[in-house]
This record gives sequence, structure tokens and C-alpha cells, in this order.
Amino acid sequence: MDLYKINGKLLGKEGRKMNLKDIRQVIKLLDENPGLVEIEVNTGFGQRIRVSRSDRELPVSQKPQPLASTEVAPKVAEVTWEKALKEIKSPMVGTFYRAPGPGQKPFVEENSRVKPGDPVCIIEAMKLLNEIPSEFSGRIARILVESKSPVQYGQVLMLVEPD
Repeated sequence: MDLYKINGKLLGKEGRKMNLKDIRQVIKLLDENPGLVEIEVNTGFGQRIRVSRSDRELPVSQKPQPLASTEVAPKVAEVTWEKALKEIKSPMVGTFYRAPGPGQKPFVEENSRVKPGDPVCIIEAMKLLNEIPSEFSGRIARILVESKSPVQYGQVLMLVEPD
């Protein structure tokens, strides 16, 4: 068989590395099946992805134990934007970078013009650098995250004023 199948959904070709599209399919599969709590996919190339539902209440015996550290993860604020602005959201948990490398020019600045497919940032997840493309054509109205900051799945990274 060429493809991984779970509940009739194709997850990606066997014998190749997963890309951002494959990861989005795994996340979508979890969203579409409320009975699933966690999905783990191993490609055989040293890549492994585990997606789990965090908004579900676990039995007491399965609840994760608190970390000994005193650090508290920052809460993602719920914000309402003007309807004219489109959101570029983080497709994964990781570290946000505005530029392709240290000392290099950022992919975009506020007021930069973008079109669909243009890279707008990089998110590093599990030592993999993932270019995040714009899904919209328009002007970058606001960049909401500082470079080298941790980001959560679904967190708004930038606002685009569409053409």
C-alpha cells in the first residue's frame, strides 16, 4: 500500500518525509473525529508526529503531572480583529522566526505586499524549519509575534489586509 490510511483518510505516501500538508491532514483528522484523543504517525525516516487533543478532560490517572519548574506558559489571548483583516495562524507548536537565518533580512515587514504562497516566516518544530506561506494576497497590516518567541497551534502570527 502506498498511503497511510486511518478511518479512510489518506495521510501521506509511505517512504517519504512528512511535509506541512501531511501534518495539517493529521490535525484535521483529529478535529473531525471527536472520539480520538491522540494520533501518532511515524514515517520511518526518523520523523514522528504526535497530535493530541488538549481541550478534553482526562481521567485523573491519565492527567499529566505539573512540571517542577516555576515557569508558566503564556496564555494565548482571544482577540477580535476587524472583519477586513485576514489572520495568518500558526499551523503547529514551535518557535517563530521572521527571517530565514540569523542576521538576514526578515521575510516580510509591516506594510509588505504578499501573495498566496509567499513565505512569511519560519516555525521551528522538533529541529525542523518549516516555512509558513501566506494564504492571502494583500498587505501585512500587523506582525503580532516577536522573532524567537514560542507559538502555539492556531495562534495568530500576522494580520493581512486583503487586496
